[in-house]
Amino acid sequence: MAGRPWRLSARLLIACSALTMVGFSAICGNVMLDMRRGDVALARQSLDNLASGIDADIGRNIELYDNSLRAVASSMVLPEIKDVSRPIRHLILFGHAATARYFGAIQVFDRNGQLTNDASTLDPAPESRVDEEYFAAHRDRSDTGLFISRPMLHRGAYAIVLSRRITGADGSFLGVVAGSIRFSYFHDLFGRLNVGSDDMISVLRRDGTIIMRTPFDLDVIGKNLGQVPAVVHALSEANGSYSGPGEFDSVPRLLVWRDSLQPLVVLVGKPWDRILSVWRGEAIRIGAIIAALVAFALAATLVLAREIRRRGEAEDKLEELATTDALTGLRNRRKFDAAIDGEWRRAARHRTPVSLLMIDADHFKAYNDTFGHQAGDQVLVGIAICISDSIKRAGDCAARYGGEEFAVLLPGLSATEALAVDTINELVDWIIWIKLAVHLCRRLSALSRGEQSHAGGYGPIINHLNRLKVHHLTMEFTAPQAGDMSVFRKLRPDLEIGLGCLDVTPGRVDSAETIASRVRQALKHLAPERITLNPDCGFAPGSGAVVGMDEAYQKLCNQSEAARLLRVEFGRSSAPHPAPPAAVPQRAG
Repeated sequence: MAGRPWRLSARLLIACSALTMVGFSAICGNVMLDMRRGDVALARQSLDNLASGIDADIGRNIELYDNSLRAVASSMVLPEIKDVSRPIRHLILFGHAATARYFGAIQVFDRNGQLTNDASTLDPAPESRVDEEYFAAHRDRSDTGLFISRPMLHRGAYAIVLSRRITGADGSFLGVVAGSIRFSYFHDLFGRLNVGSDDMISVLRRDGTIIMRTPFDLDVIGKNLGQVPAVVHALSEANGSYSGPGEFDSVPRLLVWRDSLQPLVVLVGKPWDRILSVWRGEAIRIGAIIAALVAFALAATLVLAREIRRRGEAEDKLEELATTDALTGLRNRRKFDAAIDGEWRRAARHRTPVSLLMIDADHFKAYNDTFGHQAGDQVLVGIAICISDSIKRAGDCAARYGGEEFAVLLPGLSATEALAVDTINELVDWIIWIKLAVHLCRRLSALSRGEQSHAGGYGPIINHLNRLKVHHLTMEFTAPQAGDMSVFRKLRPDLEIGLGCLDVTPGRVDSAETIASRVRQALKHLAPERITLNPDCGFAPGSGAVVGMDEAYQKLCNQSEAARLLRVEFGRSSAPHPAPPAAVPQRAG
């Protein structure tokens, strides 16, 4: 038989569409993140190249000017320099000095800070620099080397002063040679660069003092930023980058620096808004397209899901009409044939029983001929209602087999079990106002076969016991073969349990405490109000077991005493039971 065609469900369609949209969105998001990383890397590379170019230009000019300062300092310690005329001395000291329109004139100051020589004139005016920062730095330390001052007003123009110490042959301090680089040099250098209005270029001294900055702000020049995180990183790492807000305008920027061997550090920055402006536009455009596609796909999916759901409902209705008997409402012959084929194959695979009840309405033809077809149809409907009301399990299948014949398929039930349960239910179906009980005897029929007790626990028949239309079950648990009392948990909660707790084996008399201990085991799985105490069957005189009257009486007395102990233990009051007599006369005969 061909299998049922596969049906696409609305939930599966929605799930697949959602998964596809999420995956597509994830791919697009990853592409946009790659684009962002590419823009950031390109900006970092551009800033690094810019910083390198500015650093190289500044470093070259400082080195050129420093060489001139070195030459003057070396010439000042020559012994013959004092004996030559002023013009010759001026030529020796400043003849090879570097000159440029941004460089100030080189000056020589003695140990007292007084001007002695000036590259711009043979007859310099008196001038003292004893109070200047650079003069004190060289005077107090012999290893200062090239010293770059803070930005200052020098000889009528804002500039930075470069200076070197003049040291005698004995290491003594003889004076300072100094020169200046005007701010116009930095303005001209930065002006040649094509940078944005929010881009930042700073030239810092080693202590974090700002030498020059663009955008230019005279109030910012000369301030010390040695504690600012970006500057701390720039002064402690050879090369690198940093992201953070600006110190003066709070604009988030990507900062890159180049740390050359010169005493100045170049720090360049570009606002993140400008770095990501192109990427942000692309991201918005792509995001809008993706959102539109997702909205369209979602709408299309919902429409298709609604149509699939309607189609499924229509198919289910058609299938129900095709597999249901129109008169009785039971399954028809076609559905029954498919069900019994599937259950038969399953039973063969798992080696489980399957039962089939065939029900036939006797004398139906005569009834139909006598009272008419409408009356006959009403009889068939009544029979179908009785059958459907008796079906309790989800896997059972009741069908109209043909005409007045009906079939009930009971998977998992053997013929004996199904017949036993149905027979008991049929016997008690019309009994009301009486509490009905079933005693599950383990010994009586076993003794008739010469066995001590039936082997096996109650587990295999629990499902059948739950189908019985009774109120009370007596189950025996003194035999070792009875199994675990945990099977009580699988019984219907409305069933009372008569607990077989008194061993009836001839010659074996259980004490009251032994009986009570068996009941306590059952109380782990049952509420006390659901339990009554019963002896196992088969011990009364004349029942087939060789049990004397005195022994039977003694056993019943012990069971009564056990019941009294349990009532006291579980808080149920009862009148004290008289102790059994020490000796009971044997029954004559």
